[in-house]
Amino acid sequence: MESFYTQTSNVVLPQTDIHVTMHSPKSDDGRDTSSYSALRTPLSAPTNREYGATGSVDYVPVTEAGSQDAAATPATLVKKANRRTVDNTSPLGVQDLENGFKKDFSMKKALLEEFQSAENRDEVSGEKLEKEDPSKGTSVVRQIIFVTMPVFMGYAALFSLQHKVKASYGIPDDNSSRSRLFSIAVSFLYLGNLIFRFAHNLIFFCVTPRYRVIIAMISMMLALSVLLGPVMVGRSQNLAWVFLSYSLGGVSIGSFEANLLSSITPLGHRTKLWATIGIPFGVSSITIGAFAAMALGVTAEAIYAVTIVCLFLAIFVFSFCIPYHHVENNSDSFGAFVQNLKEYRMWLPKIKWHALALALDMCCVSVFSPGVMLYVFDNPKGVPLWHGLYVNHDAFFAVYNFFTFIGETISRKLAYTDKKDRPVLYFLIFSFLGLVINVFCGAKNFGLLCPLAAMFVFLGNGAIYNYTCKFIDSNVEKEHNLTACSFWLFVGDLGSTTGSNLIPFIKTWISARGV
Repeated sequence: MESFYTQTSNVVLPQTDIHVTMHSPKSDDGRDTSSYSALRTPLSAPTNREYGATGSVDYVPVTEAGSQDAAATPATLVKKANRRTVDNTSPLGVQDLENGFKKDFSMKKALLEEFQSAENRDEVSGEKLEKEDPSKGTSVVRQIIFVTMPVFMGYAALFSLQHKVKASYGIPDDNSSRSRLFSIAVSFLYLGNLIFRFAHNLIFFCVTPRYRVIIAMISMMLALSVLLGPVMVGRSQNLAWVFLSYSLGGVSIGSFEANLLSSITPLGHRTKLWATIGIPFGVSSITIGAFAAMALGVTAEAIYAVTIVCLFLAIFVFSFCIPYHHVENNSDSFGAFVQNLKEYRMWLPKIKWHALALALDMCCVSVFSPGVMLYVFDNPKGVPLWHGLYVNHDAFFAVYNFFTFIGETISRKLAYTDKKDRPVLYFLIFSFLGLVINVFCGAKNFGLLCPLAAMFVFLGNGAIYNYTCKFIDSNVEKEHNLTACSFWLFVGDLGSTTGSNLIPFIKTWISARGV
């Protein structure tokens, strides 16, 4: 076999009888390098070069296997593979080792990088999936509907049964000072609601969102108890009770909504769907069910009492049946709330259009739920369904409220079954369509299409509300969830307050264009 040269020091080392046979294909210049053998130098006997010696260097030929002149060993082949021959090229066997090591190292490096990339992709996609749908890995908690329903039953009892309260005081529906004072007292429900959209973070900063929900339910119980006890049963003539009751109601609904939505976010989209479905069920149980019951002889006092009992049971269900996962810095303290406000750039730009959509939507809801329509169709003969055909006033608005329930329930359900995030401003089309139909029917003095208009208004309301809930849970950081919900609902209440104040002007404008 043609010899080649390898570099070694002139130190004579003991040899062993172990031979290593290496195989390699022919080199590029045609030399046969199919096999060679070398004696191994013990690893415990390093050469001078290994220690950096500068002694003379010989180039020893390797000829046949077992030659005493051989200096290439496994140690020199493996550990010193970077040594060069006289023409500065690696011996063919060492070159093969080098190429093998380089290829092996490159393959391992490539596999490692691919594995790390795949792991990072899985981690990112997993985080995205969890962020998009917090319900992954959690079971739906349907009992939450029995928490939201009683609170909104109480809210509906306050605004829809206020005429019963006014009658118990013997106050006529006129422009007297006492009547105006009663209206101011009732407006504290909406004023308290507006203020406590944010004020709950300041007043109740020492407790977590879960306990704020319980405080809100207790406040609603107290609000109804004040009306039931001193006013309805005790027949007190002091309007301070009305101020107190409706203020407590405002504190309740203003604190309840955002804290409930935030505290159940870790339970997932499906649980939140059941929570939001409880809103139209709670309101309709009073605006439809309670009024139907009173038509059969049930008293308003009984309605208040049943609602109070339902609220007591709701506190029990929320305390013992609804799981709670605390989220640190989610406005769970005054400092955390202030910090979230300072970090508004991280959440406000994401929900600005959702807040605007809710404000415009709630303006339509407050005007037409049924709002101004109660004053437009105030003919003593009833509501003109069509020209010359009149129906009972209460029966008509029972149907009207039923269509609001249908529209809101359907849209809330569809918002969570839809896998995409739709631009919520698009759903204002339903709100404005309902507005146009109601104004047209009012101006032409017929109510046949008004229930359909009510359904359109609440199709928009339910869709905007639930699409936004889903969007906040999926796109806003969890520590900003409560602050974002509070701001969104606060802006929505600005819209509803504006709409309620526009009712007298809209009524006058419609009547002026009536036939």
